[in-house]
Amino acid sequence: MKQGHGKYPECIVQKLMSSFYVDNCLASVQSQSELDRFIEVATEIMAERKFDLKGWEHSNPSDLIASPTNVLGMIWDRHCDTLSLNIPDLRELIEEVITKRNILAASHKVFDPLAITGPVLLLPKLWLQSLWKSQIGWDQEVDIKTRDKISEMAKGAGILKACSSTNVVTL
Repeated sequence: MKQGHGKYPECIVQKLMSSFYVDNCLASVQSQSELDRFIEVATEIMAERKFDLKGWEHSNPSDLIASPTNVLGMIWDRHCDTLSLNIPDLRELIEEVITKRNILAASHKVFDPLAITGPVLLLPKLWLQSLWKSQIGWDQEVDIKTRDKISEMAKGAGILKACSSTNVVTL
């Protein structure tokens, strides 16, 4: 994007350069006119580089029916302008035989770039560590005490969906 610096407004070029996360561009603007200008210029800049920007979504306080959308593996509530975790339903875990393999798989289903779930996801890792020490097999059913702990955690994991952030830090 260094080429064409003088061709486009510097503020938009800088915003665009600091707003990409994998293949999502996340930027903040103050008004509808600023949004329209950003979309126009960003689309033109990226089209010159054969990168087709599409699927624009934005928050608008006056839009009362803005539906949530997925962004960066999280859920963006466009009406409230908040990001929350997209927590899978872990209750299915307790409907089957609970093994080391199931516990490991379930603990890796939660994607948390905001690091909100760290303390919660530490528990299954500690339980796995204990199971390793007991030398239980990958597909062998865990003991009742561990099964009960996992069941309780799986039932309560949905509460993590209520965790959201309105102040996402830009680096």
